[in-house]
Amino acid sequence: MTRSLTFAIPKGRILDEALPLLARAGIEPEAEFHDKKSRALRFATNRPDISIIRVRAFDVATFVAHGAAQIGIVGSDVVEEFDYSELYAPGDLDIGHCRLSVAEPAGQVGGPLPSHLRIASKYPNLTRKHFEGLGIQAEVVKLNGAMELARAEGKLDWLNTDFALGSPYNIWMGVLGAGVFVLFTHGIDQLVAQRVLACRSVADGRKALLFCAAVILPMMLLFLMVGVLLWAHYQQTPIPLEIPENSLGKKQTDYVFPIFMLAEAPVGVKGLLLVGIFAAAMSSVSSALSALSSVTVMDLGLAKEGSSDEDKLKTGRGWTLFWGVVLVGVAFASREVKSVMDAAFSLVGLASGGLLGGVLLALTLKHGRGGPVMIGMGVSLMSMIGIKYGLKEAIHWPWYTAIGCGITLLVTMLANTFYEARENNQT
Repeated sequence: MTRSLTFAIPKGRILDEALPLLARAGIEPEAEFHDKKSRALRFATNRPDISIIRVRAFDVATFVAHGAAQIGIVGSDVVEEFDYSELYAPGDLDIGHCRLSVAEPAGQVGGPLPSHLRIASKYPNLTRKHFEGLGIQAEVVKLNGAMELARAEGKLDWLNTDFALGSPYNIWMGVLGAGVFVLFTHGIDQLVAQRVLACRSVADGRKALLFCAAVILPMMLLFLMVGVLLWAHYQQTPIPLEIPENSLGKKQTDYVFPIFMLAEAPVGVKGLLLVGIFAAAMSSVSSALSALSSVTVMDLGLAKEGSSDEDKLKTGRGWTLFWGVVLVGVAFASREVKSVMDAAFSLVGLASGGLLGGVLLALTLKHGRGGPVMIGMGVSLMSMIGIKYGLKEAIHWPWYTAIGCGITLLVTMLANTFYEARENNQT
């Protein structure tokens, strides 16, 4: 009876150098093995008694030691790191050359050796043996992947508790700055307003808004974690497609998620994601076009005076087409923007504070005047334009709405006081 042999081969550079050696030995993997999109683990070969499994380098030693594979190709660093008693290394193939290095701050190079160090490494056993040979007690922090490096690379900076208006990522920005921005988007934004008006009753509209308020923060955190996980994934795996660059030569990271979805996601998941993205995009775009058309026709009063509802509807359709063309032009113009989301939200933030402040005043003032409110909103808009283009990096966009709203409230109250004093003097 012929026993089958399972060959464990690591992904990456060693695999590319090992395939010619296998070919010289008369072992050729099936065609699917060379398909980078294939998610299969085990592959057949031209030999019916030999199959190949393609795994991570660290997993090769574990597979062989525990009998999932009978033979494998892996670096000597992995063999020495795991030091399984079940492993036997019969020979050196002289491929996949590399070296293990110790990284330290540049200012410490050449200085006296300390008695104790804290080292982060994917090779804790080798690291510990190395420093024991130098007579140094080393506390080794085991790294299993790139997630441990996420904070050091700034990918988890939103957990930072330091209060700084210029910092794009800190917990206060998310809770306070973005919280006020969400109050604008889900309170007075025409997109949400028209959706609430579509509810069957006022009670249903209130429930919808409360539900949105409850899930918006966890949803934002989920989006952030998707980005962190993609960054961690591509620290270990080469990006399958080239990331486009803008005119300044900067990589447009907005493409990373689409690249992952198209190149690496399973077929079924890929289909669901595509359907979900297109459905969300069409829903948002249609709502935006409807909102822009409604504001243009009804609020700006561009419909003919005395026109019927049918005529207003026809006029609205024309403006819908107009705004659709405008948005397409904006989309093309945004191709050179480093981050579309940052650019869009920063522009919205210029006027959102004034609008939010105006609505809050309308809801709270019993005998308000329109003049002071318009002055407050105008000063807020001009102030935010000055902050964005004058201070630039000093204040990040999630604070724009909160600052603009505060300016609107303050200026309106001052203007209202002036109006009251002038009226009293006239009386």
